[in-house]
Amino acid sequence: MSILDRLTSLLSGGVPKQRSSDYRTMPDVADLPAATDAQRLVREICAEALAVATAKNTWQTKLSDSPRWLALKTAAEPLQIAIMLAALDRDSAASKSYSGDAYKVEALRYDIVSQSLRRRLPLDTDSFAILLDAWLAQSYSIDFGFPGRTLLGALERQGETTPLDPALHQRLVALRKLAHRHAMPGHRLSKTVTEIVARIDALLDPAGAPAPGLPMGPFAQGCTAIAEALPADKRADWLALAQYCATAGDKAKPGSKWRKAAEPLVAAVGKDMIAQFIATSMAKTVPDPAQPDASLDIAKGLLWLAPTLDDGKLAGPIGRLAETCFRKVSGIGARSVKLGNAGLMALSEMAEHPHAIAELFRLREQIKYPSVRALVTARIGEVAAAIGKSVEEMEDTALPGFGLDAQGMVVSQFGACRGEIIVMATESPTRWFGDTGKPVKSVPTSVREQFGPALAAFQTAAKDIEAARMAQIRRLEQSWLEGREWTFGDWQQNFLQHPLRRPLVTALLWRIDGRVALPIADTLTDEHGDAFAPTSDAPIRLWHPLDSAPETVLRWRQRILALGLTQPIKQAYREIYVL
Repeated sequence: MSILDRLTSLLSGGVPKQRSSDYRTMPDVADLPAATDAQRLVREICAEALAVATAKNTWQTKLSDSPRWLALKTAAEPLQIAIMLAALDRDSAASKSYSGDAYKVEALRYDIVSQSLRRRLPLDTDSFAILLDAWLAQSYSIDFGFPGRTLLGALERQGETTPLDPALHQRLVALRKLAHRHAMPGHRLSKTVTEIVARIDALLDPAGAPAPGLPMGPFAQGCTAIAEALPADKRADWLALAQYCATAGDKAKPGSKWRKAAEPLVAAVGKDMIAQFIATSMAKTVPDPAQPDASLDIAKGLLWLAPTLDDGKLAGPIGRLAETCFRKVSGIGARSVKLGNAGLMALSEMAEHPHAIAELFRLREQIKYPSVRALVTARIGEVAAAIGKSVEEMEDTALPGFGLDAQGMVVSQFGACRGEIIVMATESPTRWFGDTGKPVKSVPTSVREQFGPALAAFQTAAKDIEAARMAQIRRLEQSWLEGREWTFGDWQQNFLQHPLRRPLVTALLWRIDGRVALPIADTLTDEHGDAFAPTSDAPIRLWHPLDSAPETVLRWRQRILALGLTQPIKQAYREIYVL
């Protein structure tokens, strides 16, 4: 008698408490029902496979070790179906324990069902109903044990020729509910369950399902919509590319073989079309960790291809996607680390484009996760080393012009209408003018209706310009803490003459040669309005009010008010506390 039994005996007055018979039973193959010929065959198949596993002293059982099972491959299809359904029958009392060979017996029974389904047997509605009921009866998990995904494959094949029967429709709806019921409160569905739910949704609504061969999910539906709008000869090329991108999966980075195999697929579709889809789809993609989208593997593969497309304008959409992916969801974490990492990798490999480098610097300031910021910083360091510059030098020279003219404007014509983006010290507004040339408050209707793609590109450019402007403001303010300074010649070239930085630096005060100066046009002036011209090697840095006497600070405040300047950061009116 065990110690537990002795204690139980003492506590119960000396009579040992008997355990439940369910847990005393050691269910094995003999517990399987044998009322019909099919049930007896199932029992014999399991017994043969178990005997071989026992002789080999291994826990793994294989149906291929059963001669009776191998002989069934050439048996009549009705008999094979009967045996598959008989494998679902079991003695309910004996199935409550997993001691002995019970788990091996269950695995063998489910293998019989799974391998039978793969033989593409002619199943009727009643057979499918029995299989779905068996899946529904598995109360502990929808993605463990029962070969549910194999069953869904059989239903998908039948659905290609026969509409879904209402009785099966009802059971699939119940399965979908069961899948969500198994998810713990506050936790997301696993990747496997998400795939199962997506496949059930596709069976229930074939019209909304993505093309065959693509992972299930909203992103795949977007790829399918693109394919349907293409000519027949291009449709197959596009779907082949999407299917190949989906193989990115959980891989850390693309290998040389992966990229080489993608080259003919990219050539068949065309770089411009792929770039356009990346730009539009990434702007709409917001990963939801509570409802994972398995088809985002396609997006990951497209990000891997982005550096090969020779399109620097993709840096903005990719950078914004990476920023979105690393945003924290309460109680869960980042939206999608693997997709965000793919975006960072794409930007670092696009280093020949100033837009990509500018995005990396912007993300370094925007992303809050310490580990991700460290990763971005490392990427920036790798790019700087590759081009032979320091990080600071690269940051100064890599900012693109974004198509801005000398006045800091982008003007785009849309028929008789036009839109303007103008960079100012504190904002970069978009202004619209109607077909009469007069200002209007919003996008003209004719532009929305006739220039959709061009309008989307213009609005994306506005977002990129504003994001870059904000990043430069943060960088200038950070220069106080870093003690950054430049030579006047470099500052003049990279800051004063840069169309995006110019509106910022001309609204700020600078310390050069011991004097405080404000740039007016291309000339430096002091607090009295007197101009002076420093040498090109003179050091220049952003002025701080702590650097000057209170009367000097007051004079600059009065001069800024007189000029009507609004500074992008608090400088002349910055609160200071002198120790």
